[in-house]
Amino acid sequence: MRRKRSFDVLSPPWSFVTLEAEGASLEGLHFRIQIDTRDCTGCGSCIDVCPANTKALERKPLASQTAQQVPNFDFASTVSYKDDLLDRHQWHEPARTART
Repeated sequence: MRRKRSFDVLSPPWSFVTLEAEGASLEGLHFRIQIDTRDCTGCGSCIDVCPANTKALERKPLASQTAQQVPNFDFASTVSYKDDLLDRHQWHEPARTART
């Protein structure tokens, strides 16, 4: 059974899975690192640099991921950044680049 989560915008896609954030100032918050499959070049760099012992990412054919991950990315783009909660750069909003 899925637990209810609060978001800035309600009704995330069913596949928008998050993890509970850990830390005193993060109680009640969840997080997800979402990539935009439309920007994927298939180079595998994100997999290579993933620091987790069990890789959080795995290489899959782009066509098999786009239908599910594009709505996830679009939803993630509507959730406000909480980068003022931690003084760590990985939590800060990335620089925006123009989409061509």
